[in-house]
Amino acid sequence: MPTLNWIGKEAVVNHHLQVPFHLLKDVPDLSCGDPGSGNLVV
Repeated sequence: MPTLNWIGKEAVVNHHLQVPFHLLKDVPDLSCGDPGSGNLVV
């Protein structure tokens, strides 16, 4: 199967390993609508 290869591809493919993970936190003062409705705008 053909694949695309380019200079710097490995850095792009592995970029997600270098980005720190941050858990999103609820800020009730900035919220609107029914809590726990499942809707979320980030």
